Amino acid sequence: MMFTDGIEEKIGFTRIAQLVADRCRGALAKSFALKMKPGPSFELMESWLLQTKEFKEILEESGGPVLLVSDELGQIFDKLSLKNNFLEYEELIAIRDLIHTAGAAYAFFGKNQEQYPNLQLCLEDASIDETLVSRIDKLFTPNGEWKYNASKKLGELHEREDDRSRNLKRHLNSVYKKCSESGWTAETDITIRDGRFVIPIIAEHKRKVDGVVQDVSGNGKIFYIEPLGSLEMANELTEIRSAIRQEKTRLLRALCNDLRPHLSEFKLAANRLALLEFIKAKARLAIDLDANLPEIHRSGGMVLKEARHPLLYLSHKQKGIDVVPLNIELNEDNKLLLISGPNAGGKSVALKTVALLQYCLQSGLLIPCHPESSIGFYSNIFVDIGDDQSIDNDLSSYSSHLKNMKFMLANANADTLCCIDEIGVGTDPQFGQALAASILKELNRKGIFGVVTTHYGQLKALADKESSMINGRMNFDAKKFEPLFTLAIGKPGSSFAFELAERTGFSKDIMKEARKRIDIRQEKVDRLLSDLENEKSAIELDRENLQRENREMERMKSEYHKLKDELDQRKRSIIENAQSKALKILQDANADVENTIREIREEGAAKMSTRKIRAGLERKKSKLDRDLTKQNKVQKEQPAQEEHVFQVGDQVRIKGSESTGEIIELRKNKALVVAGILKSTVKLTDLQPVKAQARKPKNDKTINVRNYILEKEKDFKIEKDMRGMRMQEALETLDDWIDTAIMLGFTQLRLIHGKGDGILKNAIRDHLRNKSYVKGVQYEHVDLGGEGVSLIELQP
Repeated sequence: MMFTDGIEEKIGFTRIAQLVADRCRGALAKSFALKMKPGPSFELMESWLLQTKEFKEILEESGGPVLLVSDELGQIFDKLSLKNNFLEYEELIAIRDLIHTAGAAYAFFGKNQEQYPNLQLCLEDASIDETLVSRIDKLFTPNGEWKYNASKKLGELHEREDDRSRNLKRHLNSVYKKCSESGWTAETDITIRDGRFVIPIIAEHKRKVDGVVQDVSGNGKIFYIEPLGSLEMANELTEIRSAIRQEKTRLLRALCNDLRPHLSEFKLAANRLALLEFIKAKARLAIDLDANLPEIHRSGGMVLKEARHPLLYLSHKQKGIDVVPLNIELNEDNKLLLISGPNAGGKSVALKTVALLQYCLQSGLLIPCHPESSIGFYSNIFVDIGDDQSIDNDLSSYSSHLKNMKFMLANANADTLCCIDEIGVGTDPQFGQALAASILKELNRKGIFGVVTTHYGQLKALADKESSMINGRMNFDAKKFEPLFTLAIGKPGSSFAFELAERTGFSKDIMKEARKRIDIRQEKVDRLLSDLENEKSAIELDRENLQRENREMERMKSEYHKLKDELDQRKRSIIENAQSKALKILQDANADVENTIREIREEGAAKMSTRKIRAGLERKKSKLDRDLTKQNKVQKEQPAQEEHVFQVGDQVRIKGSESTGEIIELRKNKALVVAGILKSTVKLTDLQPVKAQARKPKNDKTINVRNYILEKEKDFKIEKDMRGMRMQEALETLDDWIDTAIMLGFTQLRLIHGKGDGILKNAIRDHLRNKSYVKGVQYEHVDLGGEGVSLIELQP
């Protein structure tokens, strides 16, 4: 593998490595981070990436095992390797912690081997005999202190030490009490000088105490005397403590002799734990970057979706600013992308993002992009970014660029990614762009993948002509004079040099003089590019408005159907209720008739009684007529309304909607209604007049909209010939043509694209395959063009 000298500093990878090191715990893991490099093979890169991905999942779920070990292990291992040498108890505790940590990690990844297979491989053959822990624990407590009876002899020595120490203290306290009561002692208590217990005696009484002077105060007023009676006991205690140290040394040497054969296991375990800690740090950075593992493949090329520069993302994240994502594609048809556009528009950031993400990925780091992105593997990554001029080496800026170009031309092949910022700068532009064009043609001939930035018009023309090369531009809002930091592939971009100068405040005279001094053809090309930028911005705005209005129409349609369902339900409920009440009224009426007949019979059909009963029945009949009339009215769907006669120009509203429009044509029981730039055919029964705006005089905007639609209808053809168009131009033309067809209500289109190599045909069919507004696409009859013509059916 080959890389440009200093590539890590140029693309910002050294800062990425430091970010990983900052997230490591332990010196060895940090050293792994700072030495991070791309792997020599695709298989190794894939393994590294899967390990990082798995540890990211662990951190997001449980956190995983503790991996921290002592930074002193390297020195401890060196000390242990020397024959007959022994470790101090602090160093043995570090060994014990290493065994515990390695065992816990081994158990965790062994238990979760199916879930984290690539991480489990890191501990393969790295197990340690955990019975060694019991050997260490035999000597030390869990707190790292010596056990009182680590051996039988040591226990006996400690008992003797305790006994002699108690006797010595009793004797010293007795002597001190006597001296104190006699007034011979200073204000201080029994103390220690040179490891000996002594009593502080005032100088004038020093000869009254039998003993050895061990020390004298600075002013000579206090003598520190060890009584003769305690001297022999102190010497015996010293001998016992010396024997204890010897026994401990013997035990440590024996323990280290048992540990020494396992030294290679200790080193391997420490190395693997540090490696896991390094992977864990990469996973921590991935979480902070919201990074993912894209699809990876052995061949070159890339499809980056929603990619972000890692350093820029972290910087903006701290400030609460969103990063504009980058979308870029390099494939077999378009291997070399030439990006143009204004200064400070994002060209260099886009180029560095590509170089840095590729380098990070091949170093085993997940990258901030959409997981559906895909990236290949490159054996060589070459960059020419920044200024490598050197006074010491007598190297100018242009010379440094030439040196980098020479290196690329000598070593580049089809397995190479080249990223060149502002190619050909640093010398006379006329000669610089000529040489740059020659270099790009040769690199393209070698089949490299790459991203190049430039302002040179000659290079833009070259990218438009050469196969495997394609133009791209950083979008710019020409009205607001603001960069949009988004990349559009397919067309070159304008530098907006004069426009930006005028915006900055240069006088008209200077700008007029400047325009005289440039090639009129170049100025026309740049102006054309500027106009294209403006037109594209306007089209994008119109497209957004159209999409917004379509969403509003769908919302209104949904509300209409919902309201209609609710009204139908209420209608059924009202009718059922009315029928129920009518039935009850009839039942009550039948009961009244039956009662009347019974009363007439009981009264014997007397005239007066019959007359009274008949009068009562007439009253109930009148009430029954009123109730039935009322129920009949309730059962009607709506109160009778005066039918409105619609006319062309009426302002109307679709029932169940808040949007209004204007009738521009009447067709039997339907009307053609226009709302904004949308028009639709609606049944008259689904319309209601807008009284507040009815019969308003037509304003200019309404007339313009109507004229716009009529003009579109006049020029529109349902057949389009796209033979000879470039792919990007054809797709953009296709979208505009279909948009107009939908607006005008056409559903059957005929597209002539030709057969040729099938590139344009396949691109068009792929482009239309997932469009919701396309109902189907099929080839024309063989006698009428066959596969050279596509019949497109749009959704009605």
